[in-house]
Amino acid sequence: MDFRSGDIFLTSSTSLVSRLIKIVLWKFKDPAPYSHIAGYVGNNKVIEALFSGVTLSLVDKLLRDKDDFMVVRMKGVSDDDRKRMADLARYREGVKYGFVKVGVLQLFDQITHTNFFTKNFSVTNRPYCSELWAGIYEDVLDYRINDVDPVSCEPDDWQDEVLKNPDKWERIDKSKTLC
Repeated sequence: MDFRSGDIFLTSSTSLVSRLIKIVLWKFKDPAPYSHIAGYVGNNKVIEALFSGVTLSLVDKLLRDKDDFMVVRMKGVSDDDRKRMADLARYREGVKYGFVKVGVLQLFDQITHTNFFTKNFSVTNRPYCSELWAGIYEDVLDYRINDVDPVSCEPDDWQDEVLKNPDKWERIDKSKTLC
């Protein structure tokens, strides 16, 4: 497949963490078949926020253990902006993972059906996966995914973004259709 920098991989697996994320998102908000986000940065590599931190990984490794995935591309993004997204993502490599955000603040947001906790109490620059790439899209393109502040962006916000704006996104590769 011919991926381009800034392409977004929405993935899901049968791991306990993936299942918990999908259950929490589904129970408190809306269907969430995807639990993880990574972004393509060139040379068959993605940048993703894992428990070990923001990491450069091979696409093959990312998809190896996934039972479902989809790759989307925002239409009309210039090559210069794609390069800027890849450079910004690589710059974030090595940053620690946002355990407090995803483990506590996101859960409170889900229970209250708001983005209040992540928006008002995020005191760290440690991202989780969907926040990392939502921040890159906002910084480079001045575009908010699903009109959500990047510090509150969840995997289902990426899914909703693609569903609501088919004129702005194209599906590059997929193993399953969105809900």
